[in-house]
Amino acid sequence: MKKLLLFTISILLTLSIDAQTFNRSELPTTVSKPWEITYGPDDFLWITESGGQVSRINPSDGDKTVVYIAPDYFEGSSLEDSPLCPNLSIGSGTLGLALHPDFSNPLTSFIYFVYSYNSGTEQTPATKFRIKRLKWDSPSNSVVSDSNIVNLITTGYDHFGGRLLAIKQNNVPYLFLTIGDNGRSEATSPECYVPQSTNPNNYTQDVTTQNGKIHRFNMDGTVPSDNPIAGNSFYTRGHRNPQGLMYNPNSQTIYAVEHGDNTDDEINILYKGMNYGWKNVRGYHDDDSFPEEDIFVANYVPHPQIANDALVEPLYSWCTTPDTSSA
Repeated sequence: MKKLLLFTISILLTLSIDAQTFNRSELPTTVSKPWEITYGPDDFLWITESGGQVSRINPSDGDKTVVYIAPDYFEGSSLEDSPLCPNLSIGSGTLGLALHPDFSNPLTSFIYFVYSYNSGTEQTPATKFRIKRLKWDSPSNSVVSDSNIVNLITTGYDHFGGRLLAIKQNNVPYLFLTIGDNGRSEATSPECYVPQSTNPNNYTQDVTTQNGKIHRFNMDGTVPSDNPIAGNSFYTRGHRNPQGLMYNPNSQTIYAVEHGDNTDDEINILYKGMNYGWKNVRGYHDDDSFPEEDIFVANYVPHPQIANDALVEPLYSWCTTPDTSSA
């Protein structure tokens, strides 16, 4: 269990410089494995917690209200454990949350969050993730309806992504979801996939798979007509484990933060349809940290269905010295 910390920022303007002071206070709120925390336009904190739970916290006094618990939340089953790696369980949990860009409008006061459920049976479990949409009613401070808008989201033994971002592009609202490559890194866990071709991290650039992608949906879970490939939810591909998304509405720039393997954590700017190279390219387009990376870049063949398809370098990459202790 953790205590939730609230940081309040007051900005003091002077004639010469902008100075900042920080006041730190600790709320008495008890939370269970919080994954997402979002500051809403209602001046409340919205968080996801373990067990498929969504909570709303008053930042003034720390009072917490559990607004929803997914009745079909599923933590995975031991029947899904890796047959090759002992104690390696299928990915599950309560992940990202986002509020509709027009959350203050009673007609669009929707909450979106990601959690795991069983798409199979008790005897033959099949853990997947889904995006659920909740309708929030401000007068009663309660969820009045719910619907599953994106189902059968892939999972694996590692690197699940799970971040949600709800924004407007050209005044049209969209929902973005990150999905990691779902595979263990062969550098540290070569025994987990035999042969290595069965490792899902080999398919992050494959447009027919969900993993290793950042996906874009309409706010009802359908696929936008102007996505890179018609009928396909992917927006960008070739990602390892993107778990940070941020949007600058002034420049309409989407930033993504991505965990590297043994090298090269990345900050990327997302361009529709583009390929960010994992696992053939790590960090910048050089061979400093990964042999033959420059050969892959030089011989890259654009996808015939994607307009202006190209490999994109990160805005910034760091940690270029291999660290074999990471997974």
